[in-house]
Amino acid sequence: MSAQLSAEEVAEQSQGKQLRFVADGVTLAVKRRAVVGQISGNTRTQEVRFSLQEPTTLAAGQSGRLVWQSPLPALPASWLVRRDTSLGVMLGEGDAAKFHPLPKAQEGQAAIVDLPDTTLLIDQNRLLVQHGQAIKVESP
Repeated sequence: MSAQLSAEEVAEQSQGKQLRFVADGVTLAVKRRAVVGQISGNTRTQEVRFSLQEPTTLAAGQSGRLVWQSPLPALPASWLVRRDTSLGVMLGEGDAAKFHPLPKAQEGQAAIVDLPDTTLLIDQNRLLVQHGQAIKVESP
């Protein structure tokens, strides 16, 4: 099995856990075998080869997705908000909302974050609240 991954994905996947191939509702454990030492000129990706860890009835050439659990903390794409031209998250700091840009965030993808565990993320009305707007923190 092989996949085309960006340099960042190759590095993240090497540290990831629960590496799996998912196709047609079937999930199979895989193990990385090799990373081809050439970057494709037009896509800027590398071919990474994997071996299946269990027998399968999937046909050769079956397309699917390679998934893994990243060791890096991330927020789901639904938590991201756009303010002007930047994607980021809305934080609660004191009694005001603060927009925290995430420069590497991409639309529709989970975003890696490097925030302290005590950071308050705004959930309710995060799409409407603006930077500097007064907020009231409520406990669940």
